[in-house]
Amino acid sequence: MATQTIPSEAEILSWFQTLSNWGRWGPDDERGTLNLITPTKRLQAAALVREGILISCARTIGWEPTVDSPMPARHFMLQSGEGEPAQAVGRSGASDAFLLAPHGVSMTHLDAPSHSHVRSDASQPWTIYNGKPAQLITTTQGATVGSIELAGGGIVSRGVLLDIPRVRNVPWLEGADPVSPEDLNAAEAAQGVHVEPGDILFVRTGFPKRRAERGPRPTSEGMSALGAACLPWLRGRDVAVVGADTGNDVMPAQYPALGLPVHGVGMGAIGLRRDARAPRAVGIPGGPWPAQARQLDGFARQSARLALVFACESSSQTPRSWTPSAARSCPISRSSSTMAGLPK
Repeated sequence: MATQTIPSEAEILSWFQTLSNWGRWGPDDERGTLNLITPTKRLQAAALVREGILISCARTIGWEPTVDSPMPARHFMLQSGEGEPAQAVGRSGASDAFLLAPHGVSMTHLDAPSHSHVRSDASQPWTIYNGKPAQLITTTQGATVGSIELAGGGIVSRGVLLDIPRVRNVPWLEGADPVSPEDLNAAEAAQGVHVEPGDILFVRTGFPKRRAERGPRPTSEGMSALGAACLPWLRGRDVAVVGADTGNDVMPAQYPALGLPVHGVGMGAIGLRRDARAPRAVGIPGGPWPAQARQLDGFARQSARLALVFACESSSQTPRSWTPSAARSCPISRSSSTMAGLPK
């Protein structure tokens, strides 16, 4: 494997300007790289459909705290079937409510632009993408700009999965080992694919497989993800949405003084949408499928999730490419993220 590029803090700070998409789609734009997904791009994705199969990449929401999920979801039954209904005949029913803290790696979610507040100069105010003041994200009203409602119509584009452990010939990436642009290039070459403008890029690290086999561990002990060096690569390819089976920034933070650079530069400067996910293990029904596509340790090569429907090309060894026939889109008003994996 080629020597990895490790950018300096000064380089990362410079990327807030040199990689910026501010003003690219006008001074009032809030959608960022979602603008790259044009009607033509959606038609390209639709033309890849071969099978109408649904596969969820959402990790099943857990209800018990673990070392890597200290704030699990809370489920409240408001009405159940245990009591005697007031009416004697007709319909009764059940209802419930949820309390969710989606950010982190335990719940699959899509970050909104309002999630990341950035500045590269301490004398300047904090902003979100395209210079909107961070103060517009309020305690009482939530995200008055840059909310998840911007993706409320759903996201439809071509998806590409790059499998980094496969190209490195390891079961998963260990600890805080970052994914590098050299890794992305090597995975493209090995799989016979090329990431194009407007694509949805998924990067596999193998985290769910490691967790399933060895159990959860605190993120402070290390979690692989895209390294900061990948930011110019993502901007150069004009990726519309980036997702992974981890949180999309190496943990512990590689640059403590800067926070999380893939979040900061990616969302705040580039306007890149981040899909943070940790999906459950699945197997693809039917076939014939190549061996590496049958057991996916939680990251399907062709997949769908909440608010994302995409046609996927992942490997020249995969005989068929397809999209799901349908997916749910469920934005949460004025939120900085939305979740997948909720019970129906």
